[in-house]
Amino acid sequence: MWIYSYIILPILIFLARLTDVSLSTLRIVLVTMGRHNIAPLIGFIEAFIWLLAIGQIMQNLTNIMSYLAYAGGFARETYLGMWIEQRIALGIVMVRIITGKTADGLISKLKETDYRLTHLKTEGKYGDVGVVFSIDIPTSDLGTFLRIVKK
Repeated sequence: MWIYSYIILPILIFLARLTDVSLSTLRIVLVTMGRHNIAPLIGFIEAFIWLLAIGQIMQNLTNIMSYLAYAGGFARETYLGMWIEQRIALGIVMVRIITGKTADGLISKLKETDYRLTHLKTEGKYGDVGVVFSIDIPTSDLGTFLRIVKK
């Protein structure tokens, strides 16, 4: 019984928390993308798993390991959620670039690679500044885009 209460149960709570928060991350990404048909199903599963985990904690209120597993699962999932979002790369981002000089070379490179952009020639405190807005960049393409910008 001791092994179940202080080792197996906390591991199960940790895994449940890891799963339900991962599903929460996925659900939020899907909702922001407008995929409203699957998000409620994911939300249902997420809530069900959460209820199972919290139910076990309520049945074992004196077990500090359950509390630590619950909090640890949430904390660990924060990293896992970011990793999931980057790997499935479902998002679209807008990038704003402010250069310390004119942005003509950068604009040419971005146009050659078919990125949509808007640019402004402005003046900052120390002289001319280029401002480039590039819109609708898929998250999966952000690394390539940033490599072009940094050249």
